[in-house]
Amino acid sequence: MVVKITASGVCRSDLHIVEGALQRTRYPLTLGHEPAGYVHAVGKEVDNFSVGDKVLVYPTQGCGTCRYCLEGKDSLCHRAESFGFEKDGSHAEYLLVDSGRYLFRLGRLGAAEAAPLSCAGITVYHAIKNHVVGFASPGDYVVVIGAGGLGHIAVQILSGLTATRIIAVDVQDSKLELMRRLGADYVVNTKAAESTLRQIGSDRIAAVLDIVGSDETLRLGYESLGTSGHMVVLGAAGGTLKYSGPDGKDRIIGGPIIGSLTDMRETIELAESGIIRMVHKEFPLAMVGDVLNKLKRGEIEGRAIVEP
Repeated sequence: MVVKITASGVCRSDLHIVEGALQRTRYPLTLGHEPAGYVHAVGKEVDNFSVGDKVLVYPTQGCGTCRYCLEGKDSLCHRAESFGFEKDGSHAEYLLVDSGRYLFRLGRLGAAEAAPLSCAGITVYHAIKNHVVGFASPGDYVVVIGAGGLGHIAVQILSGLTATRIIAVDVQDSKLELMRRLGADYVVNTKAAESTLRQIGSDRIAAVLDIVGSDETLRLGYESLGTSGHMVVLGAAGGTLKYSGPDGKDRIIGGPIIGSLTDMRETIELAESGIIRMVHKEFPLAMVGDVLNKLKRGEIEGRAIVEP
């Protein structure tokens, strides 16, 4: 089936692809893996969608027959292809989608509000669902490092689904103020983060979401983590973590993995219910190059959306 794209989220992964930093990418390529729009055309075997249906598109298409696809975890399929990575993506007027299983109807959400849910949204939701909800106790601290497109969604999900205390860390005070407005209990500039987290005490920090992934943030997150704490690395800044061997703390490091088809549906429900409010700015598709430069300079608050 064919989806007419009306909004496509711009992810930092797009910037990494332009810079040649991701080995999995197949060039030449149309970028974009956060597609939203409406059904433009359907194939003969499609009976659950009609032309005109407003939809959000799951970013990865699997083989449909392996154990992961049968469980709705298509992103883990060994033959999976993702829009904007291995196949042409959504920074375009139209997108070809293999199956209706990858389309999700939208209710009250507009396309620009919904588009980032298909990568940023389901990635942080998957991390929180699996490493915070049911693990962290009320009153525990959760640290979110990075106040951009994923970080501002993470703070809202944590605030809406958990009773943890949320600490947001970033280099830009303006972005930290946004995190405070969206539900962070404490905001800390990166320059002061190490001493602040040390004062809190590592045994009170149950989880860290590192949405940057640099040498500095990886070390900060890991060293701040309490006994049996979970750190999920969602950023791809190219950092490495020096591991010195067992230290008796039983800490867990995981990620990054985008959410399942179930996670996609649940993330949309959170947004439809108002728990997630997408902070975004819209640009014409022709400005996508300028948008990527703004993203690189740290000038995007929330998520940038390009519209054909």
